[in-house]
Amino acid sequence: MKNRLPLVLSATALVVAVFGITPLGQATTNVAQTHFARNANFLRGKAPSIKAGKNKIPAANKAGKLDKSWGAVGARGPAGPAGPAGPAGAPGPAGPAGATGPAGAPNPNADKLDGLDANQIGPVHRARQDLDGSGVSPFNGGQINSLVINAPVAGVLVVSGNVFVRQGGASGEPRHALKVDGVDVTPAAWQSISTLAAGAADTYSATISHAVGAGNHTVTQELNSVAGVFYNNQELTAIFIPGNNAAISGTSSPSPAGGSSTGR
Repeated sequence: MKNRLPLVLSATALVVAVFGITPLGQATTNVAQTHFARNANFLRGKAPSIKAGKNKIPAANKAGKLDKSWGAVGARGPAGPAGPAGPAGAPGPAGPAGATGPAGAPNPNADKLDGLDANQIGPVHRARQDLDGSGVSPFNGGQINSLVINAPVAGVLVVSGNVFVRQGGASGEPRHALKVDGVDVTPAAWQSISTLAAGAADTYSATISHAVGAGNHTVTQELNSVAGVFYNNQELTAIFIPGNNAAISGTSSPSPAGGSSTGR
């Protein structure tokens, strides 16, 4: 028995070697390959087919759809959830230019307001003397401030002035007057606010309105009926208002006199 086993193995090896290099061996291999190639078109023995039939597997036609012989197609299923938003696309090209708008009103004048040129509306002039507060003493009366203002058209000047006064060695009644073109336009009651005892002090102020024609006008501030007084912080302001925007009616009482806090 032991001697037969090597003999059987040797015979088997010889058969394998012969069939591997002879035409018969090659034919046997081709038969096996052909068998497997044919079976590649089948699924468990069933072939795909466009038309319905026994033992056939449905296959789509050239249009990508199943033939009617396989039965009606079911209803469309519900839509799936929306996917995430994609990235923003590149900006598109600029659109064509729009049509030209209608023409504006002819000859618009942005320099006028209520029919008046811009340089005719409310010029303001302000004159202030004694900016360092040193003052003038002794003073015995006269002009203490002045300015010139141009009225482009007829209108009204609004003039305001104030001055600090300290009485000298004797009592007195200083008079503060505002003038336009040399004419005293300050009511008499406004010119004398109080009688000052020797060494006493007060601030005198007044605001008046005065109608004027077109042209330059000189406005002055005066301090009269005084002898040996000290004054400082005198200020004079004039505002022009065109005639069709201003009116003068009645008079007012002068403002109460201020204290001596503005004096030196």
